[in-house]
Formats: sequence, C-alpha cells, structure tokens
Amino acid sequence: MKTCGKAGCHQGELTKITQLTVHVDPSNRRQSPIIYWIQYFYIFLIVVTIGGMLAHNGVDFFKVWNRKRKDSWTASCAWPAMSRFNTSYVIPAS
Repeated sequence: MKTCGKAGCHQGELTKITQLTVHVDPSNRRQSPIIYWIQYFYIFLIVVTIGGMLAHNGVDFFKVWNRKRKDSWTASCAWPAMSRFNTSYVIPAS
C-alpha cells in the first residue's frame, strides 16, 4: 500500500484496513437493513416462482390425466363423444 511517505503520518493504517469488514452479514438487520430485506424478497420470490410452477404443472397434469381417463371411457362406448372427421374429409380408398 502506498502512502504519502511522511514519517509517522500513516502508522497502523495497514492494520486498520485489514480489519475492515468487506462483506456484511445479510441476516443482521441492524447492520445492513437493505440487504436484509432484499435477501428475504429474493427468498420469497424463489418460493413463489417454484411453488407457482409446481402448482401449474400439477393442474396441467391433472387436466391431461382426467382427459385421458375420460377418453378411454368414451372409446369403450359404442358411440364416440366427438367425431373428428365428417364424410367430406375422408379420402376414399381406390
């Protein structure tokens, strides 16, 4: 570390600089309140994002499962629930 060079001017500065805290404790609300709240906001955001994704996928999975269950039941019936093609769409076999 370079100082002004005067004798006795900067005694002990290197010791003081090495004792400074560079990183703060994010769980200490009094030392760094902004970082404390940002940390909890990010945790909340992560929980909501992952929870929302799991809920969305669960609802989608249930919807697809329920549709497949109903389709397998209607396939066993004599009359299908919905006709995909009418006679004008069918290509006659030659």
